[in-house]
Amino acid sequence: MGRAQSPSNVVFKNNKMQASGNGIKAQNVEGTNYWTGIELTDTSSNSSTTWQVSQQTSGTTNFVNSNTVAGYKGQSYCDSSCIF
Repeated sequence: MGRAQSPSNVVFKNNKMQASGNGIKAQNVEGTNYWTGIELTDTSSNSSTTWQVSQQTSGTTNFVNSNTVAGYKGQSYCDSSCIF
């Protein structure tokens, strides 16, 4: 649903998202990124994931906090660049 790839300084705040599958997928983003205040709802019956944040460049920070999620059954992944 939400997607970002390098280079980035993403500000994705206070959004409501209803998806039929995975929620936020961020690969190779750089800089400081905000994924906060998001209301995510999965409407599918499969094992979708809320977060897939991976392969970050050194010095990247991803703020992933104050979010509400419902319906996601898969295991999310957020690498060491994430601050919850």
